[in-house]
Amino acid sequence: MKRSLALAALAAMLACGSAQAQQINVKIGVLSDMSSLYADIGGPGSVAAAKMAIADYTKDHPNVKVELISGDHQNKPDVGTRSPISGTTSTKST
Repeated sequence: MKRSLALAALAAMLACGSAQAQQINVKIGVLSDMSSLYADIGGPGSVAAAKMAIADYTKDHPNVKVELISGDHQNKPDVGTRSPISGTTSTKST
């Protein structure tokens, strides 16, 4: 009985291995006017800026996987609220 318990403990220790950094997943959403009146001001340029910022950040933090989600609100509030990006925030406003 003691031998099987010791073997089980040894197997558990070997299975754990050394401590490794865990992969962290982050999603960033950019909801901007891509095709309407203000598209020249912050549309596709804001997505490109976010991509460059993600590239700079992941270079320094290789254990963080950053996913960029972009959407077009077409300068219309009802389109922006139905966007898939608008429902991905983890903070709740009261």
